[in-house]
Amino acid sequence: MPDSLHLLCQRSSHIADYYGNFPFADLQQIRQSLNPGSIRIIRLRARLTSTHKLKTKLLDSVRAAARKHKLFQPGSSIVLAVSGGADSVCMTHLFNSLKKEMSLHLHMAHFDHNLRGDESRRDAMFSRNLAESMHIPFTLGTGNVMELAESRGLSVQEAARVLRYNFLEKVRKDTGSDFIATAHNADDQAEEVLLRLIRGTSLRGLCGVPWKRDATVIRPMLGVYGDDIRGFLKDSGIDYVEDSSNSSRKYLRNRVRLDLIPFIRENFNPAITEALNRTASLLSDDMDFIEAEASEAFEQCLEPDSAGASKITALNIERLVLFHPAIRRRIYRLAIERVQGLDGNLTSAHLFAIDRLILAELPSGDISLPGMMHARRSYNLLQIIKDEPCSTLPQSFDFKIYKPGCYKLPNGTGEITIEEGPLPQDFRLKKNPFPHTLYLAEDSISFPLGIRSRVPGDRFSPAGRGFECKLKKFLINCKIPRSVRDRIPLLVTGNEVIAVGGLEVSEHAAPYGKVDERCFIFTWLDYDNM
Repeated sequence: MPDSLHLLCQRSSHIADYYGNFPFADLQQIRQSLNPGSIRIIRLRARLTSTHKLKTKLLDSVRAAARKHKLFQPGSSIVLAVSGGADSVCMTHLFNSLKKEMSLHLHMAHFDHNLRGDESRRDAMFSRNLAESMHIPFTLGTGNVMELAESRGLSVQEAARVLRYNFLEKVRKDTGSDFIATAHNADDQAEEVLLRLIRGTSLRGLCGVPWKRDATVIRPMLGVYGDDIRGFLKDSGIDYVEDSSNSSRKYLRNRVRLDLIPFIRENFNPAITEALNRTASLLSDDMDFIEAEASEAFEQCLEPDSAGASKITALNIERLVLFHPAIRRRIYRLAIERVQGLDGNLTSAHLFAIDRLILAELPSGDISLPGMMHARRSYNLLQIIKDEPCSTLPQSFDFKIYKPGCYKLPNGTGEITIEEGPLPQDFRLKKNPFPHTLYLAEDSISFPLGIRSRVPGDRFSPAGRGFECKLKKFLINCKIPRSVRDRIPLLVTGNEVIAVGGLEVSEHAAPYGKVDERCFIFTWLDYDNM
């Protein structure tokens, strides 16, 4: 730097440092005494200082969020979801600044929704160029949003979100990355909380956008406000693109952002954005506590499926009803999530319906849930079941066996084994859970034996009861769910049912209990209960 310029910079620095201490008249004199070049240097210095402070503020916010919410660690591999808009561009520059400091491995990804024609292609090209300028690997994805929306009955926005996150997850797996970072910020959080409140929501909804979702999606910018983002980009001379659909008032979210929040800010609370973020944060703490309680309660209610289907969670109703309704509804969500994951169409109305089902006086009932699922009550058992395709439903069967052995049931739901062996001393003890092994007197078996499913009119004389009853009534009294009854194999001689698979033998077939008695051992392996 030339000596004259160095001297000018020093002089400008002193003036800039003490600028605020001069009266207005003195400032005017100082301005008149300086040439235009020195004034430009003063302004440049002030702008650089402001930009540096703002960038430091944003970086500190991201670092603090990463520590507090355990979003990512030094050495993490992160896919940056970049739209080309101000928020994601700012996020990209911040992570690029943190890359060396935290040894981060970055990959940029952009999804073209094909909804805005040339503008969509412009955004994709901008994002690609941004990645190239920063020497960050880049992946571009695209999909047919309208086709998905029509086929699944989704809104265009929801279909776009599904495709976008599916694409980002694929990029994460393909690149071996740990996380996907999205650029949701504090303004987005305020909009989301207000939007959910307008539509009606639960405590979970008022918590807004979570800092972390599904252990892989992180939102490190949730503590950053939009004014700071735009101020940083403007002062730094960083370009970004505008999505024209963000100004369309046909979307409720846009009306909340463009009309409602400014109205509240002007007429009710100038700090409405900060207030909504603070509310979401406080409620999230409450939510974490309640969720922990619900998780513990869920484990207490969970029990092995006593006679279930292939994808099922079974809960004990006697224990369920002891908990507060708020805990019960969260238990239902955990049960549904355990079976197949939560469907986006699951609402509080479904959870209330399950609650009414377990509180009703009727011993059984069934309600449909989103995602081809059912909540089914059977006496003291609440089952959350993933529906089976019609082709796999159990079919009736009837066949004969001519000797001991292992036989697969024709309907494909299981297999039976009949073998000879010694009678255990504890054979009279109640076996639990269903289905359990049965023991038949050796002289009660005469081959060939019939193996079949139940038919209307079947009767049965359970051992030790001293009476005969309808088989249907016997199964009901044993609290066998309706969905299981047609799967149970019956052991038949002539027209007499001598054993109900996994449950009980008849009075005629009961063993004597003699020392060293030989017997036939009847086992039913239910594939859906393995």
